[in-house]
Amino acid sequence: MKKYSENLILFILTGIQFCHILDFMILMPLGPKLMKLFSINATQFGILVSSYTIASAVTGVIGSAVTDRYDRKKLLSFLFAGFTIGTFFCVIANSFTTLLLARVMAGCFGGILNALIFTIVSDLIPYERRGKAIGTIMSAFSISSVVGVPFGLYLSNQFNWHAPFILLTGMCGVLHFFIVKDVPSIAEHLQHQKVFNFIDFINTARKKIHLIAFSVTFFMMLSGFTIIPYISAYMVKNVGVSEMDLSYIYLAGGAFTIFTSRFIGKLVDSFGAIRILGSLVFLAFFPILYLTQHPPSTIWIALLTSVPFMVFVSGRMVPAMTLVTRAPIATDRGMFLSLNSALQSLGIGVASYIGGLLLSENAEGQLTGYHINGYLACLFGLCALSMAILLNQQLQKKI
Repeated sequence: MKKYSENLILFILTGIQFCHILDFMILMPLGPKLMKLFSINATQFGILVSSYTIASAVTGVIGSAVTDRYDRKKLLSFLFAGFTIGTFFCVIANSFTTLLLARVMAGCFGGILNALIFTIVSDLIPYERRGKAIGTIMSAFSISSVVGVPFGLYLSNQFNWHAPFILLTGMCGVLHFFIVKDVPSIAEHLQHQKVFNFIDFINTARKKIHLIAFSVTFFMMLSGFTIIPYISAYMVKNVGVSEMDLSYIYLAGGAFTIFTSRFIGKLVDSFGAIRILGSLVFLAFFPILYLTQHPPSTIWIALLTSVPFMVFVSGRMVPAMTLVTRAPIATDRGMFLSLNSALQSLGIGVASYIGGLLLSENAEGQLTGYHINGYLACLFGLCALSMAILLNQQLQKKI
């Protein structure tokens, strides 16, 4: 492997993650606009959101069989090119059905891409610095909230809902140049490569420590995405926030989490993943429960709830992923993280769909039932923490 800069690799991987996250996130604040334009309800919008993640889950399982069989750089370049094409199809979509198909295509590549990013981090960054590295990668969520989502909303309001996807397609094209130019060949794992067979796949999937790690990821997704896809619609319909002011919610929350994600990563390296995860799970209860029962108010009051929600809910993923990446051995890492990414996508899809089923509109056009989503989110957070504690105990036995 040629000499490389950890900081440059992290910058490129964070950029890829930024595009991947923004492609998924930008659809959620467009909810009120798309529901009106396509005459769809909350359940149908939930299907639109979950289609991306369910496609990611399916291809993630398929991709787990091949992730460890190719040079990581070549696979990264191929997947990101496919993802870019899928995003471009969102630009030319002109109906609920065509947009749904475009989201499925983008999700097919995005699911494996997400797993590959964390596989490369695990390959190149030693565990003693991995918490900070994962915190940096996770900050892509924050950066997309601060820069991408508000600017995407601005473009959609000034032009049309296609505009954010036009910008994102162009960004992907530029970033692909840096992948080809600066990402090193990562092929050491091929030296220990065995001929793939279905038994190896089943053995990797059914290892006790892997199953526990998968459950941590799955419950984390259930905890967050029974709420997240419907924040924008709830803020507009129930709280009274204007569609233009929605950008302030993502801007403020993302601005804080840019710094808190990296800070949380440092805390994980210093105090351990379990302590930090437990603290964040319980701290997240307060904004989750208030946000899902938020009374009508001004944008400024809404910010006081949404910012802590984004900080604590997104922050939980830093210690969770730091812990989960320790579960596999090196030769299983690509397959394991692909399966983990598939379950992550499946969890988002299931949570988004369930969240939509629990919601309905009253005669005034307001969403009802959102408080139930909040209670479920807290319950799933506790389940994730319980599984994380069990995973940590299994990891201690390996030492």
